[in-house]
Parts: sequence; C-alpha cells; structure tokens
Amino acid sequence: MPTETSGITPGGLPMSEADWAGLIKGRFREVNNSRVRQITWPDIVSTATTSRACSGR
Repeated sequence: MPTETSGITPGGLPMSEADWAGLIKGRFREVNNSRVRQITWPDIVSTATTSRACSGR
C-alpha cells in the first residue's frame, strides 16, 4: 500500500504535524506552488457567490 511505503501503518505511532506536512509536500507537489493556488481564487469566489445566491443566503 502507498501509505505503508510512506511509513503509515495501522496501529503505528501517531504522526506529528511536521510529518504530515512532509508527506503532503511530497505527494501533492502542486500544493507547494502558491502561484498555482492563487490563480484559482477568483473562480472559487465566483462559485461561492453563485452557490449563496442559489441557496438564498
């Protein structure tokens, strides 16, 4: 299993926040690039606004 190759095993030791951060950075490299994340904010805001309008909020 990919989790076990990362050192995560059922009943294993709890992982620290730093451990999780390292795993996320290694697995989802695009998360590390803030430029990629920032260009999506206008789309997220637009979707949230539309959702609120449709739900009457």
